[in-house]
Amino acid sequence: MSWLTRLIEALLDMFGGAAKPVSRPAESQAAPDSGNHQPGQQLGQQLGQPTDQRTAAPAPAETGAIKVLVAEFTNDRDGAYTQRVIDTLKTATVLDVSKTEVSLAGPGDNPALAKLAQFQADGRAWLESAGADLLIHGIATRGGLRLRLVGAVPPAEGKPDAVGIGDAFLVPLNFGAELANLLYAGVLVAALPGKAERRRDLAPHIAGAGERALKLLEGLPDGVDVAQIGAIHTWLGVVTAALWRLCDLPAGLTAAVAAFEKANREGPKELTPLVMAELKIRLGLALQELAVVKGDESMFEDAIDAFETVTRNLDAGAYPRECGLACIGLGSAYLTRGRKLLDAEDCARAVTAFDAALSVFTKEADRRRWHGTMNLKGAALATAGSINLGAKDLEAAAVVLREVFEACDRTTNPLQWAQGSNGLGSAVFALAKRTNDKARLNEAIGYFDGALAVYEARNQTVALGVVGKNLQRAHRLRDTLGG
Repeated sequence: MSWLTRLIEALLDMFGGAAKPVSRPAESQAAPDSGNHQPGQQLGQQLGQPTDQRTAAPAPAETGAIKVLVAEFTNDRDGAYTQRVIDTLKTATVLDVSKTEVSLAGPGDNPALAKLAQFQADGRAWLESAGADLLIHGIATRGGLRLRLVGAVPPAEGKPDAVGIGDAFLVPLNFGAELANLLYAGVLVAALPGKAERRRDLAPHIAGAGERALKLLEGLPDGVDVAQIGAIHTWLGVVTAALWRLCDLPAGLTAAVAAFEKANREGPKELTPLVMAELKIRLGLALQELAVVKGDESMFEDAIDAFETVTRNLDAGAYPRECGLACIGLGSAYLTRGRKLLDAEDCARAVTAFDAALSVFTKEADRRRWHGTMNLKGAALATAGSINLGAKDLEAAAVVLREVFEACDRTTNPLQWAQGSNGLGSAVFALAKRTNDKARLNEAIGYFDGALAVYEARNQTVALGVVGKNLQRAHRLRDTLGG
């Protein structure tokens, strides 16, 4: 049984009894991906309807549909292709889809990052004014549709299951059922950052559409061009990575890696720097996670190669964001492998990569990314310190994490402050344990106490458990040292 078959079987088994049947639209015969549809023709079978008879279609969401606005596509003279996308998505029970008259200028072909960022910001402003969750902006060309999705809340950067700022969904004008389900799953994934409280309730809908779309990994419909091949496999990668994240299905991660690799191998040979970087970074992160899941150390090398493809081929001065994110991914791969293999040299390589990222994401220019990268650098130094003898690396970790903590504000961002307090406490505790320094141990306990107070006030149960264990360890050491 192939991993793809196992993934489909797992999805069918996982959600087989979880949802109530829903009625299908009249005149239902799901159209194949054959390119013989007329503009505006519906696909018939409901989106997300599984192909296996064991599994009922996902029931409507308990708490209201995701509101999707579709702007009339550029170059769609009679609006037929716009309406076809609307009619297709309307067959999904969890979506509330409507046409909007928003006058939002598209970013154009091969847009620069600044133009894409402005497009996304304008789209989110419109969504906020309309009280909607997702905007679909499209262009109709002779070869197909170019669709860009803007969610009300931006996704996390550099995640294999996140829609990238440079992503466009490219499909033939007369797309069929599998591509329609991929679009539906992509819409749900793009809306997820703004619907964190509904991840559990949306998972069966993403799984139902994903199960239909997975057939595209075995072969694409006739008539797709090379740009569409790259885009379709990239979206497949995002959706299957989301299935891994939502459902804890390792085969979803395997499918994501396969899809991203197909996008890289079978898509356009010449990609814009932004598209190339986002594809390689997501591939690298998926490979890194899969290496941990499977215990396959060789995958770390493949992940490292993906990140280094970005850093080798792009100039950090011209593409700072892309190079910085690639360096963070590279450092994370070295750090993860270093922890697994207890390899201090990998930890040192991670520190070097994080320093390269910090040369781009400075505290003054990009405080959010600086904060996250400094935490990772501190973790790499602390891990090296746990492997190496002496206190040099642990001292360095404490210096880094102290700078992170001092940049936090307990009043404006108490949870970030608590995280920083616990992180610094952990570094100082490791140093106190290594050197039997009572003063440092008491300092560490003070940091843990501060974090505990914030988490207790906000009922952060998971964080409370972590900090509580840290405090217990610190008090045991104080008892051992006598005071």
